[in-house]
Amino acid sequence: MSSYLRARHSIFYMLWLILYFFPFGDCAICRTCGGEACDGSNAANCPWTTAITSNAAAVVSATGGAIMLGKLLSPKLLRVFPMAVCNVISCLVAKPKGGAEVDPTGKSLHEIYVAVEGGILSKQKARMAFSERMQAATGATAADDKKEIMLYYQMVDKAQPAVAASVSSAGGDGPFMFVLCKISNMISKSNKIDALLCQEVEAESSEGSSSSSSKAYTSTLVRPSTSDDMYSILNLYVIMLVTSGLCHTLAITNFLEAVVYEPVRRGRMPWFVAFELMILYLLRVEDEPGTYYLSNVVSSLGGLDSFREEAVKAAKACYPSSFFRTHGGNPVHGLREEETDAKSKKRYSDKVKGFNKSALTVCQAWNKGTLHMASDVSADGTCRHFHGCSQFLVAGTDGAKGKLNQCFGDHKVADCPRPAAEKSDKPSRA
Repeated sequence: MSSYLRARHSIFYMLWLILYFFPFGDCAICRTCGGEACDGSNAANCPWTTAITSNAAAVVSATGGAIMLGKLLSPKLLRVFPMAVCNVISCLVAKPKGGAEVDPTGKSLHEIYVAVEGGILSKQKARMAFSERMQAATGATAADDKKEIMLYYQMVDKAQPAVAASVSSAGGDGPFMFVLCKISNMISKSNKIDALLCQEVEAESSEGSSSSSSKAYTSTLVRPSTSDDMYSILNLYVIMLVTSGLCHTLAITNFLEAVVYEPVRRGRMPWFVAFELMILYLLRVEDEPGTYYLSNVVSSLGGLDSFREEAVKAAKACYPSSFFRTHGGNPVHGLREEETDAKSKKRYSDKVKGFNKSALTVCQAWNKGTLHMASDVSADGTCRHFHGCSQFLVAGTDGAKGKLNQCFGDHKVADCPRPAAEKSDKPSRA
């Protein structure tokens, strides 16, 4: 009995020691990150909330603001998206339309430096902006302000701007495709994408030497070789788009559900065709960012069927024939032979003989002076769309035509003579 009492006494003593030294005051766990990014002492300051909100604000302002991912990503993602790559993403978001340079007015010193590094602002304009701020620095903080300006002045002098190589008219030079390309290299190691779908950028400085920021600008998509690879890529893709602030969680998840997950789940198309379909939509979003968004691109372009044939052709050109046939040689996934004809081209190389004068949609290729998509040209060589100005007009404007209230004038969008008050950056339903 005495040994039994001594054993009980020892157990109670050990429990007392554990409870005595247990840090009750610091045991709170953040309900947002579960302790991954903060200690839970102040849930309102959790990086999973504050950092994502800050990144989203930087993207929405499109000024080249810093995107911070340090406490948001796993180590393997941080290795692929260090600060240099984040600066590239920021520059792609802030890049003006038509190749114009960024206006440094109202931007922070860091934003100006990132714009120079990203090749969207010249060193000369950056130096002029710094000189103006140096002269304007007055008051008690003038000395510190000038010191900081001089520091960034020197950084800009040493910067080696990334210069993007010329890309095809298909686009692929925006943040969505850039992030997808970076992630694809983490998962897939073969089946590199062709030049029409994503460019490979060799960035060099004006002095002719490459830099770490230039290497960060290189973006080459590698296609997944299995469905498991694709789903891993898409999972990491959602993580990156949300944490970097490029889009809302609902926008990207609803987009992927409509374009990839549901069609594959219901057997409407194989996974590799769905992946190509996703790329086609992303390219449209980046080619016309003021018109299409992840939340509206599918419905605005007529639904999945309007791009399905084009996606099949792209998949046929990039994936082995074994992906499309069973061992018995019969077509699989419901793909017709004509849909997978290897001779079909993404772009229409022959001369377009005319256009559909009664169409309610405007031809984007005609407006931009680029090659037509093969799917936009009928068998007789005529364009399925109307060849007229694609400028969007304010709802209720006289003369607006088509499904999206466009000009339809006998001129291209760059030469539209309508007054600025009648023009709109976004479509409006007729």
